[in-house]
Amino acid sequence: MLAISITTLLTLLAIMAGSVLGWNATSTIDLTDRYIITLHPDTDLDTHLSSVAALCSRDTHSLHGIQHTYNISPSFRGYAGHFHPSVLSQLHSHPAIARIESDGLITLDALPSSIVTETDAPYGLNLISHRGLGQDTKGYVYDKSGGEGSFAYIIDTGIDLSHPEFGGRAVFGHNALKGSVDDQDPVGHGTHVAGIVGSNTFGVAKKCTLVAVKVFAAAEGTISEAMAGLDWSVNHILVRKRMRSSVVNMSFGAPKHESFNQAVDAAVASGITVVVSAGNSAADVGGVSPASAKGAIAVAATDRYRVRDLHSNFGKAVALFAPGEDILSTWPVEGGGKKVLSGTSMAAPFVTGLVAYLQGFKCYAGPAHVKRSLTRLATAKVVADEKGSPNLFAYNNGGSKWCVKG
Repeated sequence: MLAISITTLLTLLAIMAGSVLGWNATSTIDLTDRYIITLHPDTDLDTHLSSVAALCSRDTHSLHGIQHTYNISPSFRGYAGHFHPSVLSQLHSHPAIARIESDGLITLDALPSSIVTETDAPYGLNLISHRGLGQDTKGYVYDKSGGEGSFAYIIDTGIDLSHPEFGGRAVFGHNALKGSVDDQDPVGHGTHVAGIVGSNTFGVAKKCTLVAVKVFAAAEGTISEAMAGLDWSVNHILVRKRMRSSVVNMSFGAPKHESFNQAVDAAVASGITVVVSAGNSAADVGGVSPASAKGAIAVAATDRYRVRDLHSNFGKAVALFAPGEDILSTWPVEGGGKKVLSGTSMAAPFVTGLVAYLQGFKCYAGPAHVKRSLTRLATAKVVADEKGSPNLFAYNNGGSKWCVKG
């Protein structure tokens, strides 16, 4: 997402998503006068919000004011909203404010489309449980614990909670969309992602709990809503002290946005593992958020032969590769459907599922430990056309338990 303008980029992504997935590719999201504002560390959020609300109430223009608040950690607090230029000019001089950035569009990263062995498993599951290729990769081999006791927070379009492939393990968490009353998944992307993480047939961690966090109502959404979903997820995990048994998946991206990256890094600093898609622009991942966040585990995509998918982003900020081309997974239709999609949106949940699977062994201390374990465990030097990315492919140790010392 580097060598073209933001406007051109978003247009291309919307066209690709709409033509492939049947979603409405025309953006109807108006971001005029919408901003994301972050505060200096240790600022009292409630006091500051009260002062901003008072400022907005005195303004004669009928804009919405504060719409989302963020309190991920003492080092990352802020809010997003709709502010008239007269209000914004006063906020720019406020001593508590560290950064003001325009809100932006995010797009889904999907493109056209004891030891147990699952025979006739989808090829992606075969690849992550075998080092080699060909006949020796028949069947998905995994420990029967299957990530039981772990929680995967799917920040996306929602999840079809009634899909039989989830066996009651998919639960509703939060809807960050203002004014939305539809907590299901009318788009399909989130259900597909969740299926790769933890469905009975297509999933890596077949016994984990899948938590639906809805931030999209279509193929496009806003950064501020994605951050609101992340904020809710972080606090939900922290209150329940699930840091060592939870992982967050975000299969979407936008041009690099400092506040978004800062929010992800604050989540990781709080002890939460965050897995993200690298993006589908065939460009360096350093120009993409949230994949360029230092603490994120950015996942690039390959085909069934472990050749980098021609759309997949690449670069030093990539942590590892996973299958992402022609991936079969769950789809929201009555009675439970399935569908083939491609993209780094599909690669990321393979790694999210692997994290949940490993967390089920109860021996991982935190995000740095998890990331280090993934890279040590990965199959090295098997990815073709990696373009400067670490040549590492996700691996589950062939079903044997794996606990790396911190």
